[in-house]
Order: sequence, then C-alpha cells, then structure tokens
Amino acid sequence: MMIAVQLDKQREFDALWNWSKTYMLNTDPKNPSVGYFAWSMSTDGTPRSTRHSAGMVAAAAVGSLAASPGEASKAFLQELWDMPVPAGEQRYFDGMLYIMSMMHLSGEFRVIERKR
Repeated sequence: MMIAVQLDKQREFDALWNWSKTYMLNTDPKNPSVGYFAWSMSTDGTPRSTRHSAGMVAAAAVGSLAASPGEASKAFLQELWDMPVPAGEQRYFDGMLYIMSMMHLSGEFRVIERKR
C-alpha cells in the first residue's frame, strides 16, 4: 500500500485496501487484536503470524489519508502518533515505514527530481 501511495496509484491502492480489509482486519470481538490488521497473511487470508506490526499500522495511517474520514481512519492516525519508535524484532523494516509515514503525514515528504 505504501508504494501505491508514494506513486499516486489510486486504483492499485483501492484494490490493496479492499483486500486488506477483507482478509487482514481482525473483526473477532473475542480476539484481543480486534480492530487491528494481521501482520502477514497468505493469499487465501490465513494468518502467518500473530505479531503486531508497527510498520503495518504506519502504512495504514498513511492509507487513511485516502480513506473516507471517520473513526477508523482517525484510529490509525492516533495509534501511529501514540506509538513508540520501533525497536527489537523487525525494527529496521517497521522503523523505515514509521519514519516515512511520519514524513507523509506531516507534509514533509518530498520527491526530489534529478537534474538532467
């Protein structure tokens, strides 16, 4: 999703977002991760991991800019804002998505054109 946002590919983003909401969003009220997206899924929607991903939250927060305004999009933005800087397992990947998302959401992300 992050690449679709960076490249301004609305159709691709919409397809990824719809798939994510269908297969990755935990909607089971008995699960402590209800309302969160799964970290990794097979294409059939089977979870590969139960780890809570800071990078996934960061990407979803940026994606919420393209979503309809509402409680769900605000929740992703708030969770990213409240999240500590990623550390430990997957800190490089999660940290990269975290910082890029913060740059996007702050309006400081810039494409630098190369001079020809």
